[in-house]
Amino acid sequence: MNRGAAPWGPDGQPEQLISEEERRFTTSGEIAARLGVPRPAASQVLDRGQALLQPEFAATEAPFRSGLLDASKTSLVVRRLQDADAEVAAAVQERILPRAPRRTASQLSRDIDRELAALEPGGVSSRRKRNVTRRHVARPREAGEGVHEMRLLLPNLDAFLLDATLDAIAASARAAGDQRTLSQLRADAITGMTLRTLQGSQHVACRNTADTDDADYDDTGGTAPGAAPADVATFGRAGLMPDGVPLAGAAGGAQWPGGAGPPLVDPHRHRPRVPATRNQRQRRCHRPVRRAVARRPRSRLQREKSARQARESRAHH
Repeated sequence: MNRGAAPWGPDGQPEQLISEEERRFTTSGEIAARLGVPRPAASQVLDRGQALLQPEFAATEAPFRSGLLDASKTSLVVRRLQDADAEVAAAVQERILPRAPRRTASQLSRDIDRELAALEPGGVSSRRKRNVTRRHVARPREAGEGVHEMRLLLPNLDAFLLDATLDAIAASARAAGDQRTLSQLRADAITGMTLRTLQGSQHVACRNTADTDDADYDDTGGTAPGAAPADVATFGRAGLMPDGVPLAGAAGGAQWPGGAGPPLVDPHRHRPRVPATRNQRQRRCHRPVRRAVARRPRSRLQREKSARQARESRAHH
């Protein structure tokens, strides 16, 4: 007879021997092996299937099962409506699904945003905050021989700021005579800035601040007289911002947009081609250089005259 611990919990429920994360990892691995897809893609299949089993997504499950909606559009609807109320989600699906098969993914996303704003105007701020918390940089994914691609999900202002910064760096390099395309310059700029920030700030991030923290506090647990506040002692003296990003490295990485290696624009080797005014572009000497006469002069006086004119022209210019 088995005299071990009973498999039941104190409330009469079976004890959970496997956590939810382990169960999800195992299931996604089996799906990936069966379908021959990466584990992230298998995780998306698992999430989509679990969401379509919910009653509020029955309207989306029917066209997906019949083939009217593809996997990307179905995942989009589930992802955008899974945090909304059941009544609001059902109303949005009722309005967008009749046209969804003929809409692109971006058009369907705008339709969902418009219907959510019309049906639940008070939830715009909460949805925006929830979407901002989902910001991330995806892992590299193979996109061909020798190249990988990465995907960034950023807040609106951060995305536009990064795009404008890369455009400015690429335009400056092109004006200095760089022969790379704008797309190549944008890719090299973001890689170079990242490497420069890493090289310039790793020694600051690894600095031990225990001695400064101990000196700033007395035995009673308070702040010693004349000591810096806790946030300054923790971040300011270590050169770190409140979110842990090295301040010196972040500032130093922006000095040379080209990154760790030679910058995109070397001021010692390149001179930016700044468009001049019309007068500067058309500025010229009113006394042009006299070109040498191709044919041989016929007399000594003509030869002396030509030599004198050439000397005067060189002296003038």
